[in-house]
Amino acid sequence: MGRISVDKERLKSPKKREDFAHLLYPVFMEQGIKNISTNDICNILSKSKATVYKHFDSKKDIVTYILNEKLEAMQKFPGLLFSKNEYKARYQNAVKYVSDILEDISPLFLSDLKEIYPDLWENIENFKQSAISILKIFYNEGIENGAVIDIDPEYLILQDELFFDTLINPYLMKSRKLDIKKAFDAYFEIRFNGIMKR
Repeated sequence: MGRISVDKERLKSPKKREDFAHLLYPVFMEQGIKNISTNDICNILSKSKATVYKHFDSKKDIVTYILNEKLEAMQKFPGLLFSKNEYKARYQNAVKYVSDILEDISPLFLSDLKEIYPDLWENIENFKQSAISILKIFYNEGIENGAVIDIDPEYLILQDELFFDTLINPYLMKSRKLDIKKAFDAYFEIRFNGIMKR
């Protein structure tokens, strides 16, 4: 009688996957995806290829895990934006939350992600579109309640969309040596307070 094969999915320990991904995350952010080989991954984790492959199918599987963690964390954004606080506090809390999540994402990582895994990049594009739709509802409600200046929300959304497109344009951010979190914070500081001193 032959050996019974063990379903590979059963070997994927959620705790090990989380631990491995958290160890690899800063390395991917600093060095990008292209510059990290499977051997590098094994060396960083001090594990054999066999052990790593028990928990992740491939380097792409690791990157997918890392990206999904960030995108899942971003799912709190709508809840903060539509909490029971007053409008400005909602906006500030939601923006601060997203800013903290973006803190350590590097343009190099995004650049490699877009080039190597365009199917994963689509998830970022989808999140951007979702965020823009949510902001449009927020602006409309704010205008109706007198909390947001009475301006066509399409202009506000256009500004946000152009900014988000810049923020997730890894080539532009990298070529101008711009920090994603600082750019995000500066944009929304201008949103809150304008550029003129009072």
